[in-house]
Amino acid sequence: MKLEMQKLGMKILNIIVFVVLCSLGVLFLLASPVDPIKTQSRIVVGSIFLFCSLSSLIVISLLMKRNENSTAKFEEAKQQVQDEIFYIKELVCSECGELIKIPENMQNKSFIYCEQCGKEIQVPKDNLKW
Repeated sequence: MKLEMQKLGMKILNIIVFVVLCSLGVLFLLASPVDPIKTQSRIVVGSIFLFCSLSSLIVISLLMKRNENSTAKFEEAKQQVQDEIFYIKELVCSECGELIKIPENMQNKSFIYCEQCGKEIQVPKDNLKW
């Protein structure tokens, strides 16, 4: 909802900037023949305003489209990471200090046994997400 309001605000701002700059450009171009001494400068200024209005319209539209695509990709990647569950692959025995590698077929078990001393070790089951 907030993102949609932000997009709408950017679109409205984009239109306002375009209309104001375009109006100023047209106004200068229409006023150019009034005073022959200032004709050339008014044509240049009017042309600059028109160029800036079109440039702002194109640039802001492209930025909005790029932000929309990057936001969609970020949300997709975030959801994918949230769906993955990471299991512990190694534990250290508290009794003898032996490093115990947990095979994939044992990662869903509640307890494993130390191969060196035989102590029963509980495997954490809190759906670790990193």
